[in-house]
Amino acid sequence: MKYAESPQLELKEQINAEFKKEIIAFANTDGGEILVGVARDGSVVGVEDTEAEMEKIGVGEVATVTGRYYAMDRDNNYDKVEKAYLAL
Repeated sequence: MKYAESPQLELKEQINAEFKKEIIAFANTDGGEILVGVARDGSVVGVEDTEAEMEKIGVGEVATVTGRYYAMDRDNNYDKVEKAYLAL
C-alpha cells in the first residue's frame, strides 16, 4: 500500500524533534493523521519498537487528536463528525 501526504495526512519514517509541532499544528487546524513508519515516497517501512519511538518525544500512550476537519464539519458531512465522536 502506498500513501501520499495531504493537508490531513503527514508521513514520518521516524519520530523526530519536529513531531510535537506537527501534532499541535493538526490540533489547531483541521486535524488529520500522522503515519509513523511510512517514508516520504509513501512506502511502508514499519516501526520496530513502538514504545521506544513514543519515548523519544515523551508520549506515553497512543491517542487520537481530532481537529476541525472531523469534529467541527459545517458542511453536513456527518460521517466525518461521527468518526470524531466515536474516537472519544
